[in-house]
Amino acid sequence: MTDLVAFPSAAWLGALRARGTDPGFAAARRALDERLAGYHQVLPDLPVRQAGYYHDFFCPTHAVQLVFDPRQPHRHPCPVDGEVFAGEPFDSAWGWSVNDMLSDAALRAAVRHAMGAPGAAGKRAADAALTRHVLAGYAERYRTLPRAPKPYPGDYHGIACFSALDEDVWIIRLAWAAALLGDALASVDRQAIREGLFEPAREHLARVRYRQVQNVANWDNSALLTLALLLGDDAAIEDILEGEYGVRDELARGVGSDGLWWEVSLSYHYYVLAALSWTVRGLRASGRSFALEGVVREMLRTPLDLAFPDGSLPAINDCWYHISLLGEVGHGIPSAEGFHELAWAWFGQPEFGRVLAANATRTGRTTLEGLLDGADVPAAAPAGWAVERRPSRQLDDLAVLRTGELTAIVKASPRDGDAHGHPDQLGLQLFGAGGRIAIDPGTPGYGIALNDTWYRQTAAHSTALLDSASQPPASAAFTSFDGHSVTAEAQWADAVDWAQVVARTREIEWPQDASSAYAGVRMKRRLRLDGPLMTDAFEVQAPGERTIDWLLHVRGTFAGATEPAIGALAGGCGYDQLIDVRRITAVGPLAFELTAGRLTLDITPEPGEALLLASAPGNPAADRHLVVVRRRRAAHTRFDARIRVHSTGGTTGG
Repeated sequence: MTDLVAFPSAAWLGALRARGTDPGFAAARRALDERLAGYHQVLPDLPVRQAGYYHDFFCPTHAVQLVFDPRQPHRHPCPVDGEVFAGEPFDSAWGWSVNDMLSDAALRAAVRHAMGAPGAAGKRAADAALTRHVLAGYAERYRTLPRAPKPYPGDYHGIACFSALDEDVWIIRLAWAAALLGDALASVDRQAIREGLFEPAREHLARVRYRQVQNVANWDNSALLTLALLLGDDAAIEDILEGEYGVRDELARGVGSDGLWWEVSLSYHYYVLAALSWTVRGLRASGRSFALEGVVREMLRTPLDLAFPDGSLPAINDCWYHISLLGEVGHGIPSAEGFHELAWAWFGQPEFGRVLAANATRTGRTTLEGLLDGADVPAAAPAGWAVERRPSRQLDDLAVLRTGELTAIVKASPRDGDAHGHPDQLGLQLFGAGGRIAIDPGTPGYGIALNDTWYRQTAAHSTALLDSASQPPASAAFTSFDGHSVTAEAQWADAVDWAQVVARTREIEWPQDASSAYAGVRMKRRLRLDGPLMTDAFEVQAPGERTIDWLLHVRGTFAGATEPAIGALAGGCGYDQLIDVRRITAVGPLAFELTAGRLTLDITPEPGEALLLASAPGNPAADRHLVVVRRRRAAHTRFDARIRVHSTGGTTGG
């Protein structure tokens, strides 16, 4: 066969064309027009070599993504202070955004072409030409692109992209672009694109396919399924759906009973959902059913139970900090509005409609997913949706406690999230007075040193650590939960595997005896919420004396008496990234001013307990906040605290 098959179906294309004139999607069409106007004006040249690692495109000082300019392959400014980075690895990492922009441009141009809005013949011709330019250009060079200067360290590499994962995302868009353009591509072009791009891409991705239960495997499956649909290979479709590490297997083994993806990061949870959205869309567009759509529905529902009252989402494990049900939920994937367009259209549950309506009220109904999947406009969001109170809930790895004034999330995971996990068992996040107070900072780009020296260390989280060493992997579980209180325990094995600790902390090297601090240690935390008050009892038992630190991160200012405590907090657990370390000398409850309220921390120090305060990196790193450290020397101790949040109105933001 030398031609692409008829995919999507005529019925699916008919529904797309209907949205091309439906007044309910006018804002989405305008947004598409604006994006494409920019692409038609400025589009990067087709790449001359494989792209580098996206996570290298970050300022190493400020932990923020550099500014991408498609016309400047060797000049990459930091958005914080304007410092310009050039050379490697930045120039190769710039290539990630080139592939991203070109594939997005081709997809969006093909969508607008397929919608066929009346009176837009000139646009349709220009869109067809842009799509053909990108598809044919990649087909001409795909087999011969030189490798990047610092290629992917292993077999799971891409050809145009750094990794096969990046290649998945890129090729899905291009395959849909070709499918939507259809007969507007000349027969000779269709054959050249098939033989020069889609067939070799499928061969490569099938050869390096990730055979584990991992977020990346879902993208492999989606890319291979999309290519099989495009190329008309029914046998491959069946294997991708039903075979080992196929779509069904990944969902069965990767999604917990609570609907959360096992890596316990909402960015990766949504990243898996982004792959599954193309899988489900492809099956629906080809007239096929998918028996596990109910799992996808529950995966879309679970984050709603984890959201803070302002719609922001907790940044657990490796996770972008600024994610929200009213904004972005990850990088390179649909926004929350986009996910809830398809959730509302596919499943019709009112809670999905409310999230969609809340986004549409803020920004209009503007997403590409609205055009691809959208249904009738849901009812308007109820007044005050952003502070809608959802119930407390225990999940497999997390528990959420809610009152009208506070939301607390505690982590107790029987698994550590593998490469994307953080050493923060029994870690606490707290929301009150309109914003996040005790934060989990999540992660920035992985390519900078600060990611491993701070964000992936225990000191970056509100939990306990021993002997200034980060927690090694442990097993934790909830032992009680009643909607007002929760108790969780973590247990470290008698012999901690040092190789595991090194792998967990990547390239960071600790003293060889660091892991022994946790051997045979048990921790227990009990939280109770009562209106604006949270009581916290944190117990630590060890076989012998340890230096035991209890930490609470606070996004606020402290006005009480302190004195310098230079050198009091040091160590590879993240303490090396703290500045302005001070000893608190104030007597009585400690008061912190928040943007829209006050937090009081009522504690009773034991004799010999050190009470310390320091400035910690936020996310981005320049957004600093305070961390309180209570330090004791003991084999068995319990830290009791009463935390009360007083709201004065307004919001503290994310």
